[in-house]
Amino acid sequence: MKRLRPQSILWFERLFLASVLSATVDLYVHWDDYALDAEFDAETRLIVVVVIMLGTVVSYAVQISLWYFVAHRASNIARWILVVITVLSLLGIAIYFEGYSSTEKFFVVATQSLAVLAVLCMFIGGSPEWFRTKGAIIGNQAENLSDVFK
Repeated sequence: MKRLRPQSILWFERLFLASVLSATVDLYVHWDDYALDAEFDAETRLIVVVVIMLGTVVSYAVQISLWYFVAHRASNIARWILVVITVLSLLGIAIYFEGYSSTEKFFVVATQSLAVLAVLCMFIGGSPEWFRTKGAIIGNQAENLSDVFK
């Protein structure tokens, strides 16, 4: 029998990847603001750009790893790590929100809204049972799970 995932986990996957895409578009749109607009000499500016790029690569590696372990391996540890990261992101945004430009605010709100909705999907419908059984819902058993997104 085919291994199935609850609809809420499929929605988690879609919303989470959409939040990563939104953050990527934000980085692309505001790259000059983040890296190149600083009033540094050329050497310091290069260091700033390298640090931002390394931080971005590490951030994407962590996000993609968490996505994989939550959406495809039913890892409860990854689920709670993602919850903590999302809460910390919301706290950071609350502190610095006033300093953002209007387009930055748009992307931040869009990205975080998608991320929060994704996190909520890990706790609704068939998701709790799926995590409890480590994704061991097989075949038609998945149809017995109630889900709000059907």
